[in-house]
Amino acid sequence: MLLGKELDRLDILLNEMEQNSVQLESFHSDHPAETATDLTEAEICSGEISDIRQRISEIRHALYKIEHLPQKAGLCERCGGPVGDGRLKAKPWARYCLLCREVLEKKGIRYS
Repeated sequence: MLLGKELDRLDILLNEMEQNSVQLESFHSDHPAETATDLTEAEICSGEISDIRQRISEIRHALYKIEHLPQKAGLCERCGGPVGDGRLKAKPWARYCLLCREVLEKKGIRYS
């Protein structure tokens, strides 16, 4: 299953990035430019880790929905209409149809 493979891939990537993050945090230089570079890299890594955790959460939600609520799989969690085959092909863990996603985006709500 595509979602399961993506979840496995992201779990491995997250583990690697978390290990790299620990290494970045434990390295300290006496040179201010190196310290600034290291801090910037650590901040970027932290943001990427957060994004991966969010995607893992979304994929786990989609897998739960498929397994436990199959009648709702592929349906928008806001309006109940179809998410759309094209959208699900591009983003199999999508919770919302494009119209609802745009509404949520305009309201500043995080969506998938």
